[in-house]
Amino acid sequence: MAHHPDAFVTVTKVVTEPGNTAAVLGILREIVVLDAGEPGTLVQTVQVDRAAPSVIWLYEVWASAEALEAHRANGAVQRERLAPLISGTYEVHPCTPLFGHGLDLEAIVRGPDGQATRTGNNSIASTPCLMKGNCSKAARAASSDSASTTV
Repeated sequence: MAHHPDAFVTVTKVVTEPGNTAAVLGILREIVVLDAGEPGTLVQTVQVDRAAPSVIWLYEVWASAEALEAHRANGAVQRERLAPLISGTYEVHPCTPLFGHGLDLEAIVRGPDGQATRTGNNSIASTPCLMKGNCSKAARAASSDSASTTV
């Protein structure tokens, strides 16, 4: 697996207009296919909230902030088609990837020696998770800072 010391995760909440969830999912499927060719889009998944079927959650792992910026230029036509089907703005929560099962987040962000290579404000130690209320208990305990961004 390639090493991406500046990798980060975004968890995005998308709320569809009533009756538009299937159409939104169809367009998101097109976007995911397009994004599969982006070298900086490492992981991209789409989920529907079981308790609120008009809510769609996107889980994405980016190689860097630059990769996310490049991604935003891809699929403009599809994103334009999404706009009238969505209620309000996307709610984007950036997080620092730490660990898990089924997806080797540590291999993405750590060097070959297993040590974190980021420093300063992007440090794994200084910002374990920036997503309010949705991080694991261990990640919240490791950080006193948390924030969410609506874009």
